Amino acid sequence: MPDFHHHTWGFLTVSFHGDLPYSSTVSPAEWWRYWDATGYGVRQLCKSGFIQGAILREEIKINSIAPIRVLPHLHAIVSNPDVSNSVIDELGFDVYSYLDAQGERVKLLPSIRFQPLLTEEDFEKVWFYIYKPTLFYDAYLAKWNDDAILGDFTLLPPGPQV
Repeated sequence: MPDFHHHTWGFLTVSFHGDLPYSSTVSPAEWWRYWDATGYGVRQLCKSGFIQGAILREEIKINSIAPIRVLPHLHAIVSNPDVSNSVIDELGFDVYSYLDAQGERVKLLPSIRFQPLLTEEDFEKVWFYIYKPTLFYDAYLAKWNDDAILGDFTLLPPGPQV
């Protein structure tokens, strides 16, 4: 985790109003363009000097399983932010323009939220929000051991193997 005390920090979410379907006209491959657009927008903020750098995390929100509807979005912890309402508007314009240049058929309007991280506690909460620690290893290994048919392999003891 970066050192809180050597920078000022902010939490940026670049998302969209609405969601995207999975259908004969919109495939999951097209969802990636929305992540590409959000990343492009954040890179433009950096190139323009409004932020010094960013730690990015792309996520997908599943709004419906039947029919499938999803919302690709991006969270970023940004360093030394100089973010005003006009900068947020410019970011939204960059994201939308990127999608337009890609010829995206379903164009969702950007929805952007910025929050300064004023305390170390705020910073840590956001850090652990975007990097949700999930321990799959032990559950995976337990299931593997339960279902294993003894054969030509070795079962490892629980815990990470280095």
